[in-house]
Amino acid sequence: MDDIKEERELNVFLDSSVILSFVRGERNTLHLFDNRITSKYHYYVSPVVTQEVLHSWNLTQSRTGNPQAKLERALSNVEILNLKEGPWEIVSARLNELRNELSHSNDYLNLLTAVTACDVFVTLDRKLLEHKTIDHLRIIDPVELLKGEHSR
Repeated sequence: MDDIKEERELNVFLDSSVILSFVRGERNTLHLFDNRITSKYHYYVSPVVTQEVLHSWNLTQSRTGNPQAKLERALSNVEILNLKEGPWEIVSARLNELRNELSHSNDYLNLLTAVTACDVFVTLDRKLLEHKTIDHLRIIDPVELLKGEHSR
């Protein structure tokens, strides 16, 4: 898992809300998969995010462009992280306590997956954004990522 950390500047976990926002053509995620952005970050998702996106994408209305092409572009720029790949010793009591606060178990599974390999968790979920950090994992919105307003 350590070799993943050195591939790009920052390892970024994308929540399904962010990918679906991109597919819909929303302004806050419009440039998420531009070459100048993807060259700075290595994007990851969990199998849960992939399932949520594939289930929901056809229900969304794209504001600009072809939603199928946008979905393909997004999924071609992410790597799927499996939960079993993580070093479990880094999972803190705080993350386990958070499980009781989250309304969806998928959020917990995504955070658990992200905390094992990523530096940043990007989401549009206001409840998750309120936490700001969990262990070393920064929780930010796409605008912060695109502006580069994050720290390692």
